[in-house]
Order: sequence, then structure tokens, then C-alpha cells
Amino acid sequence: MRPSREVHWYLDSQTMFVKSLSHGLGANWASQGQLHDFLANLLVKNSSPAGEWHVYQYYSQAMKGNRVGTSRSDDELFEVYATRGGSAGTVKILAAIRPVARKKTCNLSITGLSGVKVKGPTVRIRTYRFDGPNVSTAVGAPVNLGTFKHTTKNDQVSLENY
Repeated sequence: MRPSREVHWYLDSQTMFVKSLSHGLGANWASQGQLHDFLANLLVKNSSPAGEWHVYQYYSQAMKGNRVGTSRSDDELFEVYATRGGSAGTVKILAAIRPVARKKTCNLSITGLSGVKVKGPTVRIRTYRFDGPNVSTAVGAPVNLGTFKHTTKNDQVSLENY
């Protein structure tokens, strides 16, 4: 995933609950008219979806299966959430970089491929980009950046400068 700033907010606040197997609700810190106008930053004034809407939709529809262990980057500018088992041989990953990092690349390693029955020297990875420059901009669905083959080594695949 190549996410927008909204994806990172979602991951940062929601994964704290999910990783600890706790129930929780993200807060809406808007004030006055904005508190109710934008449905917690999911919609814009004309009821079109904002970037965060698409993140929640992807999370609810695609992130099926069992939660797998993940860790954020040492500098805490990168966060990731992943599931496996929605369908055979698949892992779904939602990853984001904090807005304060601006444009930054990260390295992402997916280990334990044999645990999801991935065999062979390559895997196919489909990447989506979630747009959303700010909470008041309507955006379309995530952009499919395509599916590409990546080489596996030692039961893992590494994505560098992602």
C-alpha cells in the first residue's frame, strides 16, 4: 500500500487497539461545525468520501483472516498492520508513513512465507495507493499500481525503498 496521511492516522490509533487485542474507538478532535459536518473525517461537505473512508473500507472488506505480528519502524515514522488467511496463500498489508515524515521510503520485509503456503522463487504483489491530501478533499477509490513479481529468499520477500 502507498497510503495517504489518513492511512497513517488510522494505523497509528487503531493498531494500538488491535495489536493489544483491545476494543477501542478513535477520537474525533474536531470542533464546532467540523465535529459533525465531516462524519469524523470520512466524508467531505458534499458527502463524497475522503481518503480515510477508503482506508476503512479496505480494512473492513480486504483485511480478512488472522492478524499477524508486525512492528513499526525504529524512528516510529512507519507503521504496518497485516493479516493472513483471507484466501489461500495471501497476506494483506496496510502500511503508512507519518505525515511529518513527508515523502520517505521504507524497507518492508515479509517473513514466514511458508506459513501461508507460499512456495517458489517469486511472489506476486499488488500495490494500491490511497490518496487524500487532507480531510476536506474528496478522493476516488484507491489507485491500483499494478501487480509485480518479487523474488523470495530464505522464506521471506523484501521490498526496499518502498
